[in-house]
Amino acid sequence: MGVSLSVLTNELTEKVSILAGRYSALQAENKSLRDENAALRSDLKSTQDELKKAQLDNSFLVLSHRLAQSPEALVESRKMIAALIRDIDRCIAQLKE
Repeated sequence: MGVSLSVLTNELTEKVSILAGRYSALQAENKSLRDENAALRSDLKSTQDELKKAQLDNSFLVLSHRLAQSPEALVESRKMIAALIRDIDRCIAQLKE
């Protein structure tokens, strides 16, 4: 009338085996995705750092072009600023003495 116990046991064993295989495959995929996620987060962090640096460089360029409209005037402005910084450093050194 019914299916024998050994047939049911065999079917159950096969299904458990299939599920165990799927579980192992999913664990491997999960690990792979976690590793990829970590790599992408690292890439994102370095890209964000590069973006911040580029934005800072851009703001310095905008500021330098506000100081002088021509390349020659810009060079002169930089020389003047460098000389002022040297004078300030010299004054600080004298104050420390």
